[in-house]
Amino acid sequence: MKSSVIGAAVAAALAMPVAGFAVTSYQVTGQVLEVSDSAIVVEKGKEKFDIARTADTKVDGGELKVGEKVTVFYTMSAKKVEVKADKKVGLAEKAVDKTGAVAGKAGKVVEKTADTAAKTVDGAVQETGKVAKKAGGAVKGTAGEILGKKP
Repeated sequence: MKSSVIGAAVAAALAMPVAGFAVTSYQVTGQVLEVSDSAIVVEKGKEKFDIARTADTKVDGGELKVGEKVTVFYTMSAKKVEVKADKKVGLAEKAVDKTGAVAGKAGKVVEKTADTAAKTVDGAVQETGKVAKKAGGAVKGTAGEILGKKP
C-alpha cells in the first residue's frame, strides 16, 4: 500500500500565505481512516494520505470522524532541502585539477630541457672558440712556414 505523508508544515502553510509566490493547492477526497488533533488520515482507493493538522485547520459541514467521506484541501511545504553535487561537475573539476598538474609537470620538463640545451650550446660555442684559436695559430704557423716566416 502506497502512503503519502504530508508534514506539519503543510498545516502551517495553509494558515500562512506566502507573499510573492503562488502556492499550488491540492485536494483529496476519500474515507477518513484516522483522526487526531495533529493529523487526518484519508484513504483514496488503495492510497493513504496522512495530512498534518493544527488548531487552525477549519472543518466545515459536520463532525470530522472515522468513516466519514471528506475532501481535504492542502498544500505542500518543504521542511528541508539537500542539494546533491552533480557527479559530472565533480568529475570535470577533478579532470581540470589533474590537467593543471600535468601541465605544471610538463612545463618543468620543458624548462629543464631548455636549460640543458642552452648549456650544451654554450659549451659547444666555447669549445669551437678554443678550437678556432688553436686552428688559427696553427694556420698562422703553417702560413708563416709557407711564407718563410717564423711564428
